[in-house]
Amino acid sequence: MMNMRIVPAVKRIKHLGEKLNVREVKCFEELTEFERELLRGHLNQESDFQLRFLTDGSLPEQAYRLTVDSREAKIASSSASGRQYGLTTFVQLLKQQDVRKLEIYDEPDFPIRSVMIDISRNKVPKLETLCAIVDQLALAKKAICNCMLREGRSISKVSPVIMRTRKTS
Repeated sequence: MMNMRIVPAVKRIKHLGEKLNVREVKCFEELTEFERELLRGHLNQESDFQLRFLTDGSLPEQAYRLTVDSREAKIASSSASGRQYGLTTFVQLLKQQDVRKLEIYDEPDFPIRSVMIDISRNKVPKLETLCAIVDQLALAKKAICNCMLREGRSISKVSPVIMRTRKTS
């Protein structure tokens, strides 16, 4: 029985085998700050399991293909956003300790993955709370958080990377 949960649900998943005992991965490729943050606690260059990124120009802009076998996970994408979404899916599996031999293909239903938070009705969160919400949205592959301040005024296109940079500086 498979109990893995991937958020949001992916377009196609093909299970190819048993659950693997993967807790840490090695990666010899250059990672962005956001990718290093996602993989924190799971990177170990001594690991027997490798994470690789491939460029596949035939995939749509934000799409990715994640393939896991007994020795490595490969994330193929044609763009940085596809790479990030593929890595986010893989990290969700790592955190659930549910890495299996599988193939996943996913792309968003809409060109912009976003959420709006209405803080105009005296429900203004503390900055730390808002940052935590944005971090969770990033794990759910949401690229834009629009905060509605009051009718007619809003802050839009607050990306998780911008918020994360503010938090760490």
